[in-house]
Amino acid sequence: MSDTEFYDLELGSSRLTAVIKSVEIKKVLTKTDNPSSPEKETEKLFIRAEDTDGAKYLINEAWIRDHNQQIVVKGMWVKRDASSNKLFSGKSNLLTQLLTSLRVTKVSELIGKEVAIEPKENNYMAIVLY
Repeated sequence: MSDTEFYDLELGSSRLTAVIKSVEIKKVLTKTDNPSSPEKETEKLFIRAEDTDGAKYLINEAWIRDHNQQIVVKGMWVKRDASSNKLFSGKSNLLTQLLTSLRVTKVSELIGKEVAIEPKENNYMAIVLY
Protein backbone atom coordinates (compact mmCIF):
# COMPACT_ATOMS: atom_id res chain seq x y z
CA MET A 1 0.00 0.00 0.00
CA SER A 2 1.44 3.38 -1.00
CA ASP A 3 1.48 6.38 1.32
CA THR A 4 -1.30 8.00 -0.73
CA GLU A 5 -3.51 4.91 -0.46
CA PHE A 6 -2.81 4.74 3.27
CA TYR A 7 -3.78 8.37 3.84
CA ASP A 8 -6.99 7.90 1.86
CA LEU A 9 -8.25 5.11 4.14
CA GLU A 10 -11.67 5.96 5.55
CA LEU A 11 -13.55 4.76 8.58
CA GLY A 12 -15.75 1.83 7.62
CA SER A 13 -18.44 -0.21 9.28
CA SER A 14 -17.63 -2.15 12.42
CA ARG A 15 -19.81 -5.00 11.16
CA LEU A 16 -19.35 -7.39 8.32
CA THR A 17 -22.19 -7.30 5.80
CA ALA A 18 -23.39 -9.89 3.33
CA VAL A 19 -25.97 -10.06 0.56
CA ILE A 20 -28.66 -12.73 0.75
CA LYS A 21 -28.33 -14.98 -2.30
CA SER A 22 -30.99 -17.60 -1.54
CA VAL A 23 -33.46 -18.67 1.14
CA GLU A 24 -34.88 -22.08 1.92
CA ILE A 25 -37.26 -23.39 4.55
CA LYS A 26 -36.26 -26.86 5.74
CA LYS A 27 -37.97 -29.32 8.04
CA VAL A 28 -35.77 -30.26 10.99
CA LEU A 29 -36.27 -32.53 14.00
CA THR A 30 -36.10 -30.86 17.41
CA LYS A 31 -36.14 -32.41 20.88
CA THR A 32 -39.14 -32.00 23.17
CA ASP A 33 -39.71 -32.48 26.89
CA ASN A 34 -42.49 -34.97 26.16
CA PRO A 35 -41.25 -38.55 26.86
CA SER A 36 -43.94 -40.09 24.63
CA SER A 37 -42.88 -37.89 21.72
CA PRO A 38 -39.19 -36.95 22.22
CA GLU A 39 -38.84 -35.25 18.82
CA LYS A 40 -41.05 -33.09 16.65
CA GLU A 41 -40.71 -31.83 13.11
CA THR A 42 -40.41 -28.04 12.80
CA GLU A 43 -39.42 -25.63 10.04
CA LYS A 44 -36.37 -23.38 10.00
CA LEU A 45 -35.21 -20.71 7.56
CA PHE A 46 -31.76 -21.21 6.02
CA ILE A 47 -30.12 -18.26 4.26
CA ARG A 48 -27.17 -18.42 1.88
CA ALA A 49 -25.30 -15.12 1.87
CA GLU A 50 -22.05 -13.77 0.42
CA ASP A 51 -19.84 -10.93 1.65
CA THR A 52 -17.92 -8.44 -0.52
CA ASP A 53 -14.79 -10.63 -0.45
CA GLY A 54 -16.75 -13.57 -1.89
CA ALA A 55 -16.94 -15.58 1.35
CA LYS A 56 -20.13 -17.64 1.49
CA TYR A 57 -22.20 -18.33 4.58
CA LEU A 58 -25.11 -20.58 5.49
CA ILE A 59 -27.06 -18.73 8.19
CA ASN A 60 -30.02 -19.95 10.23
CA GLU A 61 -29.75 -17.84 13.39
CA ALA A 62 -29.77 -14.18 14.40
CA TRP A 63 -28.47 -12.00 17.20
CA ILE A 64 -31.38 -10.27 18.97
CA ARG A 65 -32.14 -8.44 22.19
CA ASP A 66 -34.31 -10.70 24.38
CA HIS A 67 -37.04 -9.64 26.83
CA ASN A 68 -34.32 -8.95 29.46
CA GLN A 69 -32.45 -6.71 26.97
CA GLN A 70 -29.62 -9.27 26.77
CA ILE A 71 -28.05 -9.89 23.35
CA VAL A 72 -28.59 -13.56 22.47
CA VAL A 73 -28.59 -15.84 19.43
CA LYS A 74 -31.90 -17.42 18.39
CA GLY A 75 -32.83 -19.74 15.55
CA MET A 76 -34.94 -18.57 12.63
CA TRP A 77 -37.84 -20.95 13.24
CA VAL A 78 -40.81 -20.60 10.94
CA LYS A 79 -43.95 -19.93 12.99
CA ARG A 80 -47.00 -19.77 10.78
CA ASP A 81 -50.73 -20.15 10.91
CA ALA A 82 -51.44 -23.49 9.25
CA SER A 83 -54.89 -22.40 8.08
CA SER A 84 -53.75 -19.25 6.26
CA ASN A 85 -50.10 -20.16 5.56
CA LYS A 86 -49.05 -16.73 6.87
CA LEU A 87 -46.34 -16.00 9.41
CA PHE A 88 -47.35 -15.15 12.94
CA SER A 89 -46.38 -11.51 13.33
CA GLY A 90 -45.64 -11.39 17.06
CA LYS A 91 -42.42 -9.91 18.43
CA SER A 92 -41.22 -13.37 19.45
CA ASN A 93 -41.18 -14.52 15.81
CA LEU A 94 -37.60 -13.96 14.67
CA LEU A 95 -38.46 -14.42 11.00
CA THR A 96 -41.08 -11.66 11.31
CA GLN A 97 -38.42 -9.42 12.89
CA LEU A 98 -36.07 -10.12 9.97
CA LEU A 99 -38.72 -9.32 7.34
CA THR A 100 -39.76 -6.15 9.17
CA SER A 101 -36.19 -4.90 9.64
CA LEU A 102 -35.49 -5.33 5.91
CA ARG A 103 -38.85 -3.75 4.98
CA VAL A 104 -40.20 -6.75 3.04
CA THR A 105 -43.36 -8.81 3.48
CA LYS A 106 -42.43 -12.11 1.82
CA VAL A 107 -39.57 -14.52 2.43
CA SER A 108 -38.73 -14.45 -1.30
CA GLU A 109 -38.12 -10.69 -1.08
CA LEU A 110 -35.13 -11.29 1.21
CA ILE A 111 -33.02 -12.26 -1.81
CA GLY A 112 -30.67 -9.42 -2.73
CA LYS A 113 -30.98 -7.68 0.64
CA GLU A 114 -27.85 -6.73 2.59
CA VAL A 115 -27.62 -7.84 6.22
CA ALA A 116 -25.12 -7.25 9.01
CA ILE A 117 -23.57 -10.48 10.27
CA GLU A 118 -21.42 -11.41 13.28
CA PRO A 119 -19.92 -14.72 14.32
CA LYS A 120 -21.33 -16.74 17.20
CA GLU A 121 -19.07 -18.52 19.72
CA ASN A 122 -18.55 -21.40 17.27
CA ASN A 123 -17.57 -18.90 14.49
CA TYR A 124 -20.68 -19.62 12.42
CA MET A 125 -22.32 -16.38 11.30
CA ALA A 126 -25.64 -15.02 12.53
CA ILE A 127 -27.60 -12.02 11.25
CA VAL A 128 -27.60 -8.97 13.53
CA LEU A 129 -31.14 -7.77 14.37
CA TYR A 130 -30.60 -5.64 17.49
